[in-house]
Amino acid sequence: MRIMAVDPGLTNCGVAVVNATGPLSLELLAVKVFHTDRSLSFENRIGKIGDSLLSMLEEFSPDLFALEKVFAQHNLSTVSGVAGVIGVASYLCYKHGTHIAFHTPSEIKASICGYGNAKKDQIRSMVNRVFLSQDIPLRHDASDALALAVCCARRYALHNEHFTEARLRWLSALGASSTERGR
Repeated sequence: MRIMAVDPGLTNCGVAVVNATGPLSLELLAVKVFHTDRSLSFENRIGKIGDSLLSMLEEFSPDLFALEKVFAQHNLSTVSGVAGVIGVASYLCYKHGTHIAFHTPSEIKASICGYGNAKKDQIRSMVNRVFLSQDIPLRHDASDALALAVCCARRYALHNEHFTEARLRWLSALGASSTERGR
């Protein structure tokens, strides 16, 4: 299963693409951080991020697209930028027929570090351990995207389970496929 994971951000947007053949068997295909200049207008920044995500969707054709669920933040301008990136990513997935799995920040942290309150440096350290032989950029946005990819792979590639098209449609119909219980 090929997974494209996005740590959404308007200034820095982390993206990782992995092949998952099992919950602990991951091959890193790409990791990038897309940066937009704060001096640009909102629509130009969203457009640049959207173009970059579209290019990666077309290049890697993921089976599953992982996004972090956004919770209310104290900084309204930050949350609106993140929500804009999530909106663009969701639309691109719709246009490409790619299913989306949403994961909460605590779910991602627990998956990679073992507990849901892990700090950024702990996440980066664990990501580097998972991808030991890989040259991982040290930006938090990149390590967050990789942690999200690991979380998604561990959840959906568990026991080498490969979803059928019908199963993916069912999960998509549930609204947020990461809410599936009993796993």
